Order: sequence, then C-alpha cells, then structure tokens
Amino acid sequence: MTGNKRFHIWVLRILFILFIGQGILLLSGIENPLSLSDSKSYWYTAGKLLDTCRFEERFSTGSTPTSWRPPMTSILLALFRWVGFQPTGVVYLNMGLVIVTLLGIAYFLGKLGIGLTLALIGSLIYILHPAVRQMTLVIMSETYFMAFLMVGFGMIARAGSAKRKRDTCLCIFLGGLCAGAALLTRTILIAFFPALVYSVIEFTKNSNLGRSNVQSAMKGTLFFFLGFCVLVGIWQIRNARVHDRFVFISTNSSYNFYIGTVFGTSVLNDPNALSDLQEMRSELSEAEVASVLSRRTLDHISANPGIFIRGVLRKSISFWFESYNSLGTAIQLLILGFAIFSFIRSPGDGMNLAMVLTLVLITLAHALTFHSPRFFIPALIPGVTLLSRTFSNLRDRASIGG
Repeated sequence: MTGNKRFHIWVLRILFILFIGQGILLLSGIENPLSLSDSKSYWYTAGKLLDTCRFEERFSTGSTPTSWRPPMTSILLALFRWVGFQPTGVVYLNMGLVIVTLLGIAYFLGKLGIGLTLALIGSLIYILHPAVRQMTLVIMSETYFMAFLMVGFGMIARAGSAKRKRDTCLCIFLGGLCAGAALLTRTILIAFFPALVYSVIEFTKNSNLGRSNVQSAMKGTLFFFLGFCVLVGIWQIRNARVHDRFVFISTNSSYNFYIGTVFGTSVLNDPNALSDLQEMRSELSEAEVASVLSRRTLDHISANPGIFIRGVLRKSISFWFESYNSLGTAIQLLILGFAIFSFIRSPGDGMNLAMVLTLVLITLAHALTFHSPRFFIPALIPGVTLLSRTFSNLRDRASIGG
C-alpha cells in the first residue's frame, strides 16, 4: 500500500469519526423540531394534504387550494406522517439526508478530479457550517433541497463515466429529475442553472451520446431538461388549473420581494404592520394578491431607486458577513475570498465561472428579498467547489514546480 493511499484511508477514517461525532451532537441537541413558524406551516400543510389531498396553509380561506410554498417539503412530510413519523422522528430522517448530501458533495468534487482528500474536506466544511446543523434539527426545506441538489449533481457526474449510452441518458435524466424536485422544494434552485447546465456539458461532451463533443453535450442537455420538466411540468399544470393563470411554482416569492423591499424583516415581528395584506387575502385570490404585491414592489422601486439600491447592497453584505456564530462567518468569508481569488486567477475556467455566477445569483436573490443565516446553506455548494478546485490547482502547480 502506497503512502498516499494509506493517507487517504486515514482521512476517511478520521472524517467518519467526525461525522459520527456530529451525529451525536445533533441527537443531543433535539428540542423542538417545530420551533420555527415555517416548520409549523410545513407540518400543518402536510397534515391537510393527508386529510384532504389539498395544499392548504394556516391562513387559507375559501375552497381554493394554496400555492403559497413550493410543494415538495409538504409532500415529503405528508409521506413521513403517513408512515407514522412524528416531528422528532423526521429529524432523525433529516440526519440521514444530511449524510446523503455529504456523500453527494464528496462524489461530485471527486469526479471533478480534485482528489479524495480535498473532496472529503469540502464535505467537512459543509457539515461544520452552523446553519446546516441548525436546520437539520428542525423541520425546514433546506435539508430536502440540499439532498435533491447533490443527488442531482452526483447523477450528472456519474454520467461522465457511464459505459453504455443508455446508462448515460438515464443518469442525466435522473439528474434533471432531482433538479426539478429541488426547484419544487426551494426556488433558489434557479440560481444553480449555470452550474447545473455547465456540469451537464462538462460531463457529457466526451460521452457516447453523439458523434462529436458538441452533439454529445447537446443531447445531454436535452435529456437533463426532459427530466427537469417532468415534475415541474406536473406542478405547473396543477397551478394553472387551480388559479386559472400562470403561477411559477409558488406565490410567496412576491410576498418576500414585497416585504424585503418595502418594509424589511423587522415587520415580520409586528402583527399589525401587514393588516392590509390580511384584508387583501380575504377579498382577492392568492394569485391576485401576489400580482398586487409585485406591482406595489415595482412601484416602490421606481419611486425610491436610491433606497432600493442601498438596501440591495446592505443585504448583500449581510448575506456574507452574518451567520449563527463566528465559525459560520469565518467559513463564509473564506468562501468569498476563494471565489474572488479563483475568478481573478482563472477567468477562463468554465466550471469556476459557473460556480462564481451561481454565488452571485444566490446573493442577488436574497438581496432582493431578505436575509436569514440559513439562506447561506445553498451557497456552500459552489463555495466548497471553488475552494477545493483552487487548492487542487495550487497543489498541482506546486508539484510541477517542485
């Protein structure tokens, strides 16, 4: 056994112990999985889905089902409740899904050719971020989103080494299916399209799908979008039937845009501040309320462009500098530093550029709404990818120089 292989085995063992330790910490920290308002809403909607086969929120009025949130978290929770899981049991399932996410990160990074050690370190950075541990202990959508996302990236990466054309097509199709499921969990998946599409191209261009690299990449992209559209298409047809108009995934995006732009997050703690919104909900349909809020937000921006720009800049800074503790802030600033470094050092690297663009889009999405430390979790994926690839490039150049 070579020294390098022995070192990798030791790294695996150490990280396995660390993951077990993290599991023990998570188990000892479970208090109330429904402590957050959103957790209660997801659990309520899951119960209604079981009882009535309809999506309903606690504020729902009338007989029209809701499209307030992306549906996948409530669907999963309804399935868990049907099997017999209580909230604490769901947290145990969440821990298993976090391990799936960690394996997905390590597999995807390993397929990028950075080496096992750096791939595992990328997974370790992910689990060390306090937001990941915080959201695993409660019932929230982040855990499910990240599992879908990383299984999707993993399937795309697997397509690059598939021997048969059928296996390549299936892997890419399943990668698209997982991406669609992720979009139906959290709409921030839209920000990952540069990274997802570039990954499809990168892993299929040398595959057996076509006679040339371009043809293979185009076919791979087609199969990805076919898989992506399966679940998303079903939900969009449902929305059109329920609301008699186009509603992209959910209506709460308009609400978040309105609150984050016009009021700020402090209004969320004031039950009287949004009394007119409650009035609107009693008089208008959910889709109509979303349209009104979007128009109000755009009117506010056009009347106060300076305030809007300052707000976007302030929330962009908060996105990177605020976390649950100093470790989270340190990880975020480390990622920010390496993102800037990799972009300056290798501006022609397609994968790095796609990951940097994904980080920019994630930041912008929350700068246009409002920020919570948990919203940084998706940014960890392009972040650890950039960090690991930069370390790998520096290591390779050092070995060549040596």
